Amino acid sequence: MSESIFYQRILDRDLWVDGESSLHVDAICNKMLEGSLDFLETEKVSESAKPEVKKFLSYVDRKITNTVSVKTRESISDLDKSFNIPSKYSNMNIAKRIMRGYKYRHNTDSMSEDEVSARLYRVADELELYTNMGLLDVLKCSAYMVDTLKEKGMVWGPGRGSACCSYILYLLEIHDIDSYAFDLSIDEFLR
Repeated sequence: MSESIFYQRILDRDLWVDGESSLHVDAICNKMLEGSLDFLETEKVSESAKPEVKKFLSYVDRKITNTVSVKTRESISDLDKSFNIPSKYSNMNIAKRIMRGYKYRHNTDSMSEDEVSARLYRVADELELYTNMGLLDVLKCSAYMVDTLKEKGMVWGPGRGSACCSYILYLLEIHDIDSYAFDLSIDEFLR
């Protein structure tokens, strides 16, 4: 498990999803080089940083006694990434759902073969990007939200921001901007 899903590094601190923060290793080492050890009384470091900090302590100041302790930040349990959506959606074949959206959004009889082919290649390319980035569950959750909004008769916006660059999100009816027709690059959304 990578710690990166649990915190965001800002300046000299790691901000954790539960609202706590800890100094990251570079900041701790810089403070020790400045000669200050008072911060060790109040600050915490992540569990993975503790060995590195202890090793650095032994190198920078031989006057430090063994009573100096490095407090660690308790680890956070794995994040629940299930989105709590019905199994109908969590188990859905999202590629089939996207193709259903393709048929709903387009009258392929009025398109040239080249355009149909190019649009399908765009779907395949985007689907590969979403897959590689581990975002298929996000697409399933989005499909669930769209269906729930339709079922409840609720209206949502036509789309805004970089999400409009995704042709797949258009096919899932998350927005109404045909990014293929406007030659919008998916890179603007997934960077």
